[in-house]
Parts: sequence; structure tokens; C-alpha cells
Amino acid sequence: MKKIYFILVAVLISLSAMAEKSMVVELKSGDKVIYPVEEVNRVLVGPPAYSSVSGLFEGYEYVDLGLESGTLWATCNVGASSPVEVGDYFAWAEIRPKQVYADSTYVGTSDFEWEILRLSEDAATQNVGPKWMTPGGGAFLELVKSCTWKRTDNYMSSGVAGRVGTSKINGETIFFPNTGYMDGSEVMSGTWPFYMNSGCNAANEEVYVSQLSDVYSVEMDHSYGFAVRPVINPLFNFKVKPVDAQLPNPYFTSERNRVVICDVLANHLDMAIDAKPVDKINNDLWLYSRNDTSFYLNMKNGKIVLDTSLAYVFQKNEYIEEVIFTEAVDMGKVRNMRNMFGGCRNLKNVDFAGMDLSNVADMSEMFVSCSNLQRVNFSGARTSSKLTTISEMFGLCSGLESLDLSGLNTEGVVYMDYLFYSCSNLKTVDISSFNTANVKKMYAMFDCENLVTVYASKDFVTTGVTNKEEIVIRNGYKLVGGKGTTWDKSRTGLEFAHVDGGAENPGLFTEK
Repeated sequence: MKKIYFILVAVLISLSAMAEKSMVVELKSGDKVIYPVEEVNRVLVGPPAYSSVSGLFEGYEYVDLGLESGTLWATCNVGASSPVEVGDYFAWAEIRPKQVYADSTYVGTSDFEWEILRLSEDAATQNVGPKWMTPGGGAFLELVKSCTWKRTDNYMSSGVAGRVGTSKINGETIFFPNTGYMDGSEVMSGTWPFYMNSGCNAANEEVYVSQLSDVYSVEMDHSYGFAVRPVINPLFNFKVKPVDAQLPNPYFTSERNRVVICDVLANHLDMAIDAKPVDKINNDLWLYSRNDTSFYLNMKNGKIVLDTSLAYVFQKNEYIEEVIFTEAVDMGKVRNMRNMFGGCRNLKNVDFAGMDLSNVADMSEMFVSCSNLQRVNFSGARTSSKLTTISEMFGLCSGLESLDLSGLNTEGVVYMDYLFYSCSNLKTVDISSFNTANVKKMYAMFDCENLVTVYASKDFVTTGVTNKEEIVIRNGYKLVGGKGTTWDKSRTGLEFAHVDGGAENPGLFTEK
């Protein structure tokens, strides 16, 4: 093969030297193809190039289709060595192929409430490399929308049928062979592509599957076997064309471990929270919906408007480490933030500084079970007396070290029970801005074994609490009031939940 290559190059060089105007390639069929010499860069002879290849990442070929998100798509399915091979099949949240795909052989997960593949369950991550992942619905949507698609029964004379996508942006191509899906030990619907998404519908335990023939994903049984086409996890800043001069800057950062919500929620957000795009606003901006939560661009003021409910929107996402809300976000409509970050076990920092939260009524369980959460900032945030419940807001946040709650208006709060339940790393809490006149429940508000100081004001009262025997300060072994009153098992109730007045009126808080 090498000899042929060098002979052809030699011929080309000689033709150029002789100032010939064309070169002729005679095919086996006898047909001749004529190329102007001045348009020929080089002649290569070898295996057919089934798909565009832009480079290697962790030894795996990818194609750069020029997508706005920066997502790079692998040229092959997991388990394949060529774009025309189907590769391996995987049930959702399983990382090994098998002979039979059925409920009786399923070993993936029993916790479908996560709704998105965890790293340990992602066949792409575990079989290709730590920076690769199974794409979500938004990634498939961007791919489908950004390419023109054709069906083929004999791609590049390989004898393989499938779909060819040609990028509308840079002309690069990508091929997806028809895979069908595995039910039991049989390949079903083999004349169609079925590619697994990273998300599932927890309600019926069905996985989202893309067929590359529509912008929407279908839902199928989680125990079936599906092909997986990996993508590289984007770790970039994505520049997006501003649509209004009021936008402070034209960047939206979306990384697998960090989300800065600023100018536009383009489909990059899918990589972070697996939001499912449901409609298009214009050529640049998308409407997203997940767990009944919507994000859209307000074309009048150029801000991202978050919908009335953010309940559960980031729940159990294991990728995110940091979320920062900036001035380009309009949160004025938000009323419900219940369990917004519940179970985000790698979340470390959340910043709401300066946000308009004046219509929020429910912040219960907002950070529950965020075991690695270290810092939360509400400084300058604008809440109001509409806020009625903050129960278990920081429950089980065992890593929490720093809190700025100065932006919380608690005048209307009724339920404050388990607020700092099992915050074992918290040593100081400043609730000096709290007005508790309307609070009816405070049970186990403090249950922090290493808590030393609670700063409060005389607006912290317990007169409205319904159960007068309620335990407020449980397991406060190290807690000391401002005038030296120390906690013990007889000092857990309402009568000690106030600013320390010394021997005449002992309390466990310190005035600030």
C-alpha cells in the first residue's frame, strides 16, 4: 500500500513539474475521473475514511462539528473500533455488555430518583475515559439541529445502514449506524438507530433514547440494551451572541462541576443538570424545562427569567460543585425553592448574593443532604415576609462551614424545625437578622455537635412555638452563650433559645 502511495505522489509531482493541467484516475469500472492538478493537495491510499476525524482525546477519535456548546462527539460507539460498527449494548446505569437484557438480569440501579447517570454508572465514562460521558437530551438536540441528516443503506460502500449528519457550521460529518436495541437476547428494530441518553424518567423507570430522526427522545424500558455514543465533557467558556446591550457580558460558563448562570441558558446547561429543551426562542436561545422548571430569556430586558418553581431542579446532581447566580438572572417570579439542591453530594458553594427572592415562600430542604457543602451566601439577597418555611434547609449538611444568612427575611416564617440538623462541622452561626415572632415549629433547629457560638438578637423569640416542650438545641455539646452559659442535656428547650442573660436569665446565644 505504501508503494502505491509514493508512486501516486511521484506522478503528481511530475505532472506539476510538466505543467500539466489535470490528472486522471482510472477506476476499476473503467470510468475515469479528472482532477485539475492545481486543486489537488495530496493523494492518499488506504482504508476508507468513514467519518470526519478532528483529533484524539484519551486515545479515542472525535469529530468537532463546530457546535456552539463546544461538545466533541466520538466517531465510534462504545465497544466499536470503527464508525460502521455497532459496538456494545448497555442497559441504563450498567457499564458492562451482557448476553441477555431483561429485568431478571438487570444490575444497574434501584435508585432511579437520581434521573441522571452517575459517573460510576456511565458506560462511556467507565469504558472510554473519565472525561467522556453519555450525552443528555440537550446534547442530542443540539446535534440534530446543527446538522443536516440523510439515511443511507450502504455508507461509504461499507454495506452498513444508518444516518449521516453533516454540520451546518463547518461541513464535518458524523455517522451513526443503525443499532436497534436488545430485548432479551434479540436485536429489535435493527433498521433504526437507538442511542442511550444520560437521563431517565424516574416516575416509570424508563430511559430516554434518541433515534436521530427527531429532536425529541423516546422513553424505553431501562433493562433493554442500547448503543452509547460518547461525548467529551466540555470544560470551556462558551461565547454566545448578546441580544441586548444590557447583558453585562457575552459568556455563559457550563462545566461538569461548575455552573455560572449569567447571560443565556444555551443547551450547554444540559451537561450540568440534564435539562431537557422543549422549545426554541430564536436562533441562539432555548427554553428549558426540567421538573416543571422553565428558563427563558426575556427579550425586553435581556435577562434570564427563572420560572415560579425551582423545586428539585438540581436534585441529586453529583457533578455540580459550585453555582453562582449573577445580576443577569431574574428570580423575581420564583416562589418555590424546596429541595432545589437536595442530595447534591459534591456541591461546595452556592452564591445568591443580591438576588431578588422577594416572592419565595418555601425554602424547605433546599440543601438537605449536601454533605460536602461548605459555603452559602445570601448577603444582599432580597427576601420578604412571604417566606414561610425553611424547615431542614441545611439538614445533613455535615461539611458546612460558612453561612451568610443576612439576606433572609424571617418575619413571616412559620416552620424552622431541623434548620441546622446534623451540621456537624458548623462552629459558628449568625442568625442575628432573624425575627422569629411568627415561628410555630423549631424542633431540633440546632443539632450541631461542634457548634460553639450562635449570634442572635433580641428579635429571636419563641413565644409563637406551639409545643412549649419542644427541643430546640439538641446535641450542642460545645455551645456556650455570650455570658458563659453552657449547654447540657437539661438546657435544650425553648427557655434557653435566646441571648444569654447570665445567671439571672441563662441562654445559649450571643448578642450581636
